This record gives sequence, structure tokens and C-alpha cells, in this order.
Amino acid sequence: MGEPRILILHKPFNRLDKNGKAYIHDFLKTLKFEGKIMLLASHNAPDLTMACDKVYEFKDKHLVQGEIA
Repeated sequence: MGEPRILILHKPFNRLDKNGKAYIHDFLKTLKFEGKIMLLASHNAPDLTMACDKVYEFKDKHLVQGEIA
């Protein structure tokens, strides 16, 4: 994967069991500690709020709600 400065992930927690989600959360925390910028897309707000500093909601390609986390 190299050393990207920005990482874009689409539904990184989708269809994962409890252990898989925990692994991804730990992985994202490590990347955050390393200073990586991550853009995550998900339909599950609780997963995002656990993994992200800021969460925004979009509908039909428009920002409908400001920061929710």
C-alpha cells in the first residue's frame, strides 16, 4: 500500500464481526497517531463516532448536518 498521506475508505466496518471491527478501529487509531488523514464513508454513525474526530452527515450529495461527533 505504500505510505499514503490520505486514506479513503468506503464502508470499512461493513459485514465485519465484533473482532473484525475492533481490529479496524485499532488500525485506524494507529494511522491517526501516525498523522494520517482518513476519509471514511459509512451508513453506521456509531462506528464512525468511535473512529473519527469529526463526523458529518450528507444526503443527496449535500451536507445536511454539521459536525455530529
